[in-house]
Amino acid sequence: MKTIKVLSALAVSAILIASCGEKKSAQPAAENGQPGLPVITKAEMDSVSYAIGTTLGFMIKEANFGDIDMKKVQKAMNEVIAGKEKLTVDQLKAGPIIQNYLRKRSEIVAAENLEKGRKFLEENKTKDSVKVTESGLQYIIRNEGTGPKPADIDTVEVMYKGVLIDGTEFDTNIGQAPAKFPVGGVIAGWKEGLKLVGKGGKIKLIIPAELAYGAQQASAKIAPNSVLIFDVEVVNVTPAKVVPENSAKK
Repeated sequence: MKTIKVLSALAVSAILIASCGEKKSAQPAAENGQPGLPVITKAEMDSVSYAIGTTLGFMIKEANFGDIDMKKVQKAMNEVIAGKEKLTVDQLKAGPIIQNYLRKRSEIVAAENLEKGRKFLEENKTKDSVKVTESGLQYIIRNEGTGPKPADIDTVEVMYKGVLIDGTEFDTNIGQAPAKFPVGGVIAGWKEGLKLVGKGGKIKLIIPAELAYGAQQASAKIAPNSVLIFDVEVVNVTPAKVVPENSAKK
């Protein structure tokens, strides 16, 4: 599904770029003899050109193509915009080629990360203060907090920062409002880890890939089979309102 979305987005961007590449003059409406029409300035054309490049760049990055040859990307785009009849790879073949490449790349990255993650977790579990649950979740409790620990049906408000095993930060809400969500609505590693501390608790979660996003490409920075490390502070715990069985029947 994600690959299809990426391909669709790339196709839309190609159409936009092609239309912007047409050699049309952007003269004031009055000079064209069509008063009342809007005027497109050079500054606007520069902005929209850069915006299209930004959009396309983010989509390529999000798809995690790896070290692609941008010169060939530009060459192909120029040929399409110029209307070249015989392309090295025509439009009908482009989609399957990209899909096959992304599938193979995903398998390679997943295998590499699985081995890297295994070695990291084996070494990390021997460090002081690190505890390991039956599921394989590793954690360090900085502060146990107070009050009852949350259950799956409870709602928590948390501050957090997530990094990969190489220290790359992929997500955080530090400096923002606390994230609020039900405990049962997050990845398995979070669900298990949140139940270990109460309100005001602080915990470091070292989450194996199988308790996170597994072999899927979760984001531009979270590659398949990535071990995720989170520093989490539970700001608040809101117990779920349990409706008495007799009241529910009325």
